[in-house]
Amino acid sequence: MRVTNKMLVDNLSNNLSSNLEKLNMFQDRLSTGKRINKPSDDPIGMKNILQQRTNLGETDQYSTNVDSAQLWLQENETAVSSAETIIVRIKELATAGANGTLNSGDRKVMAAEVDDLFKELIRIGNSNINGEYIFSGQMTHTPSYDTNGNYKGDTETISRQIGNNTYLEINLSGEEVFNANGIDAFQTVKNLKTALEDND
Repeated sequence: MRVTNKMLVDNLSNNLSSNLEKLNMFQDRLSTGKRINKPSDDPIGMKNILQQRTNLGETDQYSTNVDSAQLWLQENETAVSSAETIIVRIKELATAGANGTLNSGDRKVMAAEVDDLFKELIRIGNSNINGEYIFSGQMTHTPSYDTNGNYKGDTETISRQIGNNTYLEINLSGEEVFNANGIDAFQTVKNLKTALEDND
């Protein structure tokens, strides 16, 4: 077979084109710092990269969920602890109010303090994180209690996914916290206030 000038030129042109593509590929790698910039660079490697991106995205979401769960659990703990402190004070007032040496004026002063504590208990019952009420069950955009201490939420749990097939419950409903064993804390405090006002 006779090698013509045209064949030599075509062969040189093909080699130059191939080398130019390689040069472009190396320049892309240098400029991006990545060995694979498009699927055709390495189809199997690209598949692995996409899987790793998915895994990293899930890990980032789990991390965000863990932060959210910690915030909710801390707020729950703070609110329950504050409510407990108020209940202890109300119990002290109830005990003191039962003292037979007190007069109606004394009990009215106590009733006023009980009323203030009741309002503070409502405020704690309506604790929220960025507008989401922590004791309202899944009805997080509804205040947990009205001004009379009536519960407005539900008893559903809220969970955060913190790992592959791993979920963490992050809330307590108001019914669990303020209505334990069938004793409604708000109604009990209201009854105490009325009894003190009536000098009963």
